[in-house]
Amino acid sequence: MIKRKQAAHFRTDLRETLVELIEACTHHILATRSVYPKSIFKKQLFGPVHCGVPVMVCEHPDVNSFITEGLTGFKEALMNQITLSIISQFDVVINQNTHEGDEIILETYSFKFEFLSCDGTSRQNLLLKQEDYSDIEHNIRALLLCLTSRITEMGEIKPKIIEYGDLDLSFNFRLHTVQRGADALANDLKWCKIPSEKSRNVTSEDPTDT
Repeated sequence: MIKRKQAAHFRTDLRETLVELIEACTHHILATRSVYPKSIFKKQLFGPVHCGVPVMVCEHPDVNSFITEGLTGFKEALMNQITLSIISQFDVVINQNTHEGDEIILETYSFKFEFLSCDGTSRQNLLLKQEDYSDIEHNIRALLLCLTSRITEMGEIKPKIIEYGDLDLSFNFRLHTVQRGADALANDLKWCKIPSEKSRNVTSEDPTDT
């Protein structure tokens, strides 16, 4: 994980690279959107030294434990060929917690993906070749720089309900799948909970408090 040390290179398996990228983005989003105090974050390079991008990484053990638990479950789902075929998107969601105990979504950062081989039919070919590394490094660097630039343009996070006192924020993860995928994931992952409506929807992880 990036909170321990920067990677010397991206993973050979595209799924591992995706999870590490989302981990880096999650830490950076929490820092730059001030979900937690900036004092618990430090700047660190993500990616190979020669083209690494500086991101903010949390050093608080409870926050890191929550992120690790959620992304470990996500990685396990990607590594399973059955659930891999019915997962299409992963979200980082920032919520406002009200005095009444409600959670109101303020911002959602969505990562859409699909794993296909060259012929567009099989999901078995998930390993990077040596000639792919340069393109992957370029694309990931561009994504992280774009994320940083876009967040800067957004300004401060805006509450949807004005309440007395400091803005109480939390975050959670959402995993987009079909209903049968939600049922399968909930059986294996304790952090999953399924929305009540019977439709193409998401599973989500319990939020953390600030």
